[in-house]
Amino acid sequence: MGILKRQSIQSTIIIYLGFLLGAVNTLFLFPKYLTPEQFGLTRILFDFSSVFVQLAILGVPAVMFKFYPFYKDHLDKRENDTLFISLLIGTIGFIFYALLVYVFREEVTDKFIKTSPLFVDFFYIVYLFSFFILIYSIIETYARNNLESVIGNFVREIGFRFYATILILLFAWRVIDFTSFVNIYSIFHLWGIIMVIIFLVWRKKIHFNFSISKVTRRLYKKMMSYGSFIYGAGVLFILASNVDAILIAGIKGLESTAIFVIATYLATIIQVPQRSMAGIVIPILAKAWKDKDIGRIERIYKKTAINQMATSLLLFLIIWCNIDSVFELMPNGEQYQAGKYIVLFMCFAKIIDMSTGANSEILATSNFWKFNFITQVILVTIAIPSNYFLIKKFGIIGSAYSNLLAFSIYNLVRFIFLWWKFNLQPFSYKTLACLAIAIITYLAVYFLPVIDNIYLKIIIRTLTTSIIFLLLIFALNISEDINLFIRQLFDRMKHKLS
Repeated sequence: MGILKRQSIQSTIIIYLGFLLGAVNTLFLFPKYLTPEQFGLTRILFDFSSVFVQLAILGVPAVMFKFYPFYKDHLDKRENDTLFISLLIGTIGFIFYALLVYVFREEVTDKFIKTSPLFVDFFYIVYLFSFFILIYSIIETYARNNLESVIGNFVREIGFRFYATILILLFAWRVIDFTSFVNIYSIFHLWGIIMVIIFLVWRKKIHFNFSISKVTRRLYKKMMSYGSFIYGAGVLFILASNVDAILIAGIKGLESTAIFVIATYLATIIQVPQRSMAGIVIPILAKAWKDKDIGRIERIYKKTAINQMATSLLLFLIIWCNIDSVFELMPNGEQYQAGKYIVLFMCFAKIIDMSTGANSEILATSNFWKFNFITQVILVTIAIPSNYFLIKKFGIIGSAYSNLLAFSIYNLVRFIFLWWKFNLQPFSYKTLACLAIAIITYLAVYFLPVIDNIYLKIIIRTLTTSIIFLLLIFALNISEDINLFIRQLFDRMKHKLS
């Protein structure tokens, strides 16, 4: 757990810094210098490419995570062929799907020609975007398997966003036009690939073995079987995760997509602890399943659940107590304020997802990984039709309703299965106590006097929310890890003052 805690803290700091930089881009620079249609284009290109990559990558990252412990235990690092084989399979998958998309490109673009013509004009960008995302995903997975998750988080959360900041400023200063902006924007993952490879070379943790190892020859049938199910599950999950923006672009247009981007970005902030934890716990859980260490799996399950619940509730309270001020500060904020209640329902969906802990990672690394596929089918079966009909009926907020419904059922099914099959469940009286603390904190902040100065208002509301919530969490010992962090913080402050 030492590695888990250390890298989790490092990754969380990096991801928060990345989100701070991302907030500057998403909430200020992009709305100021791009039209809503141009802004919406950047999102739909990324979402469409993400679906493309999940199809083309053929389940490679999941197979790398699941079987890497066997390579590590039974091979010398110079004999490890996982990186070479993974890149080869990923490249073959990309070529196949690139040809398929090219053949049917008119059928795809016809769905967007009326509502999102700008996307049709830049559809060729999908190929570049997708290829570099695919290669980066494999390289980053290799780094995580070698317990180097921090570099991947740094590049993905800070490096990419800094790249976007430079690009939008060059566009704002008229150094480049919008076409150049989109073209250069599409290759930003190439920079990440180079950075991660340089880091792994420096750490002497990257090895290319172009011959087939004994472990691969022994396990390839199991790897293919596992990969085929996880591939299907991954495609369904990424489709469910990105279908909202794609459907909004097709039904309502890129301007509505831009409003949805702002709202979902604000909601996604509360997922930072989950994002930093997920990549770290997967190799540890894979090792625990291999060693049949159910006790360790249970500890990780419970800790991730309460830690993520507490942090997601705190971040939600900070966001929601300042939501009107955020839109007021944004350039052209009145255009994006229509997304206010999208933020609310998307946040509820994220809180439910985080409060169930590392259920996805536990299932994906267990012998019941096929159940992952079943839950993904359930998720997509609910998400796609509910998104379509609710967007048609209620507008873009219908997508938020769909997310809340789909992810609630999705996590409920996973929770029931883990409890029934392994007697694993992450909840306790602390779960209810944490919810009660969140309600008390919100009521306390809600009745604060009105302050005219918007900056002072944000500062006071944020500090009041944080202090009340964290003090109650600490006093009731809701989370051992959070309490330990607070104690260490106070100890450092005392040391500096003495």
